Amino acid sequence: MPPSNSPRRDNVEVAKAQQAEARAQLMELQTTLAKAERDLDFTSVRAPVDGTFSNRMINTGDFITVGQRLGNVVPLDDVFIDANFKETQLKRIRPGQPVTISVDAYGHRKFAGIVESISPAAGSVFTLLPPDNATGNFTKIVQRLPVRIRVPKDVARQNLLRAGMSVYATVDTTQGAADADSDADLDASASAVVQPQ
Repeated sequence: MPPSNSPRRDNVEVAKAQQAEARAQLMELQTTLAKAERDLDFTSVRAPVDGTFSNRMINTGDFITVGQRLGNVVPLDDVFIDANFKETQLKRIRPGQPVTISVDAYGHRKFAGIVESISPAAGSVFTLLPPDNATGNFTKIVQRLPVRIRVPKDVARQNLLRAGMSVYATVDTTQGAADADSDADLDASASAVVQPQ
């Protein structure tokens, strides 16, 4: 004769099997939820820097792929200026010297800046096909070297300086210049272009 608690034991076994099946379904649903959340995160495109989005190459509803160019982000609150000084002007220019920046777009409004660095070589050295005179004929031409000018954060945050604007930079070479000549110009000036960081 079977024991009296056999139906109860069978019910417990059925409940355990149902519990195991429910756990498996829960894990499957959690995996589906995690995939859906990940896919939702992929619908947000975040820029690597703060700035203004411009030159848009996509429209609402377009599907995009990894690595596809969507447009440009220009950080207007963090800009610098590249001024191309003649090599003959570099004798007195040093990092840390004050710079007066005259902006054509604003009626020659003046901003202050600071020389941050001087390029280690002329721009022609960094071109895709640098000049190489193999014939022995050489014409001496005064080269221009980029000088990076840092624009103070409070000036940059006004969002007046835009990438590509033409400016005129004048370096006050009386501060920090070595081998100062009494008859040399106290300022060095050059045309320059605003660049995004």
